[in-house]
Amino acid sequence: MYVPSNKSYTLDFSGINQLDEEKCNTWTLSDLQARTRYLINCNADLPSFNLPMQAETNAWSKFIYITPMTEANIMAHQEMADQILSNIVYEASADNNTWISAEKKGDDWVIVGLEPSTTYTLRARFGGVISSNVESLTTENATPIPNGNMEEWTSSKLHGGNGTWDRDLYCDYCSGWSTRNERTTHGATDANGINNYGAKWHWCSTTSSCDDLEGGKAAEISTLAFYNNKINSSTIGLLGNRSKVWERILESNSIYYGVLFLGSYHVGDSSEDDIYDMGISHDSRPKAFSFDYMYTPIDGDASIIYAKLYDVNMQEIASTEIFEENRPVEGFTHYSLDFIYLDKNVSAGYIAIFFQSGTIQDINKMNYEEGSYGSTPFGEDRIVGSVLKIDNVTLNYDYEN
Repeated sequence: MYVPSNKSYTLDFSGINQLDEEKCNTWTLSDLQARTRYLINCNADLPSFNLPMQAETNAWSKFIYITPMTEANIMAHQEMADQILSNIVYEASADNNTWISAEKKGDDWVIVGLEPSTTYTLRARFGGVISSNVESLTTENATPIPNGNMEEWTSSKLHGGNGTWDRDLYCDYCSGWSTRNERTTHGATDANGINNYGAKWHWCSTTSSCDDLEGGKAAEISTLAFYNNKINSSTIGLLGNRSKVWERILESNSIYYGVLFLGSYHVGDSSEDDIYDMGISHDSRPKAFSFDYMYTPIDGDASIIYAKLYDVNMQEIASTEIFEENRPVEGFTHYSLDFIYLDKNVSAGYIAIFFQSGTIQDINKMNYEEGSYGSTPFGEDRIVGSVLKIDNVTLNYDYEN
């Protein structure tokens, strides 16, 4: 602005500062000289502070934990520390334009509603005063479970049926998952003709595909009893009807519960030597996992369902509770299990999810399930215990589920 020279002036500046405070400042100027520019120096004297370093592990898939400020991060106006820390705002932005504020959840500051695999700029703000530094973090992937909808299955033909009494035998595989089907079909390649007829009450997969309610597939995980001896001409001659099959299996049997899990399975010389390697590679940390299930237990039995998360050295960093359903559940029912983290500051390397049909292996509690073929040796019949059906296995990466 221009004013006449050789006069004195009083300048009043008032308004709201960056701390949302109403302020008024006055300057007196005397004997102003002609053709002279005067600069009014107004030192705002605002506080300054730093945002602490934010660890990479603070960034999950859809939210970021904030390492909060302390008094040590305030560089100017230490006397305002309590006011600053009680009114500080933590923010994240993927474009430096739209900022998402953190929320206080229990003892944690968390910025939620973020996108996976996205780099965010983080800052602290007190009113209109921005931290003197920013931090950058990239959220984790939201890696899904492979074949979580249970739609992809394959099978390996172990024995081709060559007569009225003989049946094709297969080992079933659920893509991306492991079972113990290699154990319960072990030896089926030797089911040759009259010396060892192929029959599901001798060899079959404890875990196989079944129909879901939407026209697709689900996993059927069953506890089964198997006849231990060969089904030869002598055995068949003693059958004649299904009650004889039941009698023969009662005389000599092995019972195996069914499993479905993320990892790998290796058949040993005996079932006691079988090896379960739990976990597959997985680089993101979920908050929960959910699934749809049906359950038909035998008396006193219960399912076993749980999940675990490991670091890159296969050290456990999180797990769910073990879900033991002991009631009949008709129709697919949705259920979710939260991960409980031992250490939130460690990245994931592997994940394991485990389903088991039950633990009771009492043939007297099991049921005779008739197959579609009704002649000796009733090759499609099975002796069935508890049956667990699983579909739509999903990982949840939201902070709250």
